[in-house]
Amino acid sequence: IGAEQQLRQLSVAVEQSPMSIVITDPQGAIEYVNPNFVELTGYTPAEVLGRNSRLLQSGQTPPETYRQMWAALSAGHVWRGEFCNKKKNGEFYSELAVISPVRDEAGQTTHFLAIKEDVTERKTLEARFLRAQRLESIGTLASGVAHDLNNILAPIQMATQLLREEHDEGERRRILDTIDASAQRGATIVKQVLTFARGVEGERVLLQPRHLVREILKIAQATFPKNIMFASQNPKDLWAVTGDATQLHQVLLNLCLNARDAMPNGGTLSVRAENLAADASFVAMTPEARIGQYVVLQVADTGIGIPATVLDRIFDPFFTTKPVGRGTGLGLSTVLGIVKSHGGFLTVSSQVDHGTTFKVFLPATSTRPPPTAGTITALGRRGQGELVLVADDEPAIRDVTVRMLEQSGYTSLSAADGTEALALYSQHRTAVKVVVTDILMPEMDGPALARILRRMAPDLPIIASTGLGQSDKVEELRELGVKWFLAKPYTAAKLLETLQKVLPTPAG
Repeated sequence: IGAEQQLRQLSVAVEQSPMSIVITDPQGAIEYVNPNFVELTGYTPAEVLGRNSRLLQSGQTPPETYRQMWAALSAGHVWRGEFCNKKKNGEFYSELAVISPVRDEAGQTTHFLAIKEDVTERKTLEARFLRAQRLESIGTLASGVAHDLNNILAPIQMATQLLREEHDEGERRRILDTIDASAQRGATIVKQVLTFARGVEGERVLLQPRHLVREILKIAQATFPKNIMFASQNPKDLWAVTGDATQLHQVLLNLCLNARDAMPNGGTLSVRAENLAADASFVAMTPEARIGQYVVLQVADTGIGIPATVLDRIFDPFFTTKPVGRGTGLGLSTVLGIVKSHGGFLTVSSQVDHGTTFKVFLPATSTRPPPTAGTITALGRRGQGELVLVADDEPAIRDVTVRMLEQSGYTSLSAADGTEALALYSQHRTAVKVVVTDILMPEMDGPALARILRRMAPDLPIIASTGLGQSDKVEELRELGVKWFLAKPYTAAKLLETLQKVLPTPAG
């Protein structure tokens, strides 16, 4: 009776084990599987009993692993290792296995007992952690590269704006426009890299979404396969939004690229915008929404669609259905992060073999976007001889900034680092009206300079020029009461606009 009870307990333990348990004959033919195996693999006992355990192989486990396993088992040893196997539905999974020989009284191996643990989730988390570490390394490298590139691009942009003042039209003006556009493009690329790698927040300005849609469609029409047709519809009275143009471009571009990939045999890509006044009924049906006005950006395709089993996971970081090497799984998670950072939300609907529609809801801004200033003088008020102290360790940026200030009616002093700037301020303390300082400089950096200047003159206006990826230094300056920042590479017009905000408007 004791032996029978012991056998029953053992049977119950095996049946209820959280591990997957498989018993095979010496040739690998399956003779027993427990319920956990059935739950994990999707195979019923009837589908696997009598079949070789090779049916679980995915082709992803190195052949050397199997050679080592059979060498150990043939010698009568226990083998421990890891497999990447395949479920009945074709999905891969990772498992740690302990396989041991079962011997009879004569010491002959009659069976193999495999006890296996599903470690797929653990492996996924490990992969995500390694990717996150790699991205952090990329971000650190990108920050350093961006700082150098911005210091190269800044004087190019400022110098072209200065030269524009001398050449209003003709071939030289067109050449200057080309140089300026290329420099701006370079600055935008640097900004895009850091937005992804380090989560850098760009400048938020008033934008007309109709222009965003038009620009994205222009890119898509020029680069997408010819078997994709395009459709667009945008009302003339479309509301404006406040946002980062680079980031919102990235949102639309990512959605359009996904739509392209979903239509390998061609189809129609529709990109459109519309106004939406969200009322109580809409909010009740859409938890993320708030009562108010939204601009809706819609990207729709007529592609293969997204299965319901996948739809809930598409915004997870690193989740991708694309083949290895074709995607990082960061596209839609980045899109969602950008949309949320703009106070908006996103919805998706899809039908297999019919297509997918993404809708981006951005809070509308009632104020119309300001016209873009083409030249320095387009900004209006010139300087009245105010003395501006410029501190930057890059000679090109320093020299162009000084020329630009003096051309615009200001006087200036320049310093190559914080120590020199402090000495100049001490000599001209009563005359200096504002300080424009770089953040990263040798000898004494921007925050250190600002800290000392605050003690000497608590009300002295300070403008800090920041490189991307310097959020810790920016926060330090904010704590010191610095309110005005210029993102490098800044234009001449942007600096003058900031000076007008900082300096009091003269009476009269």
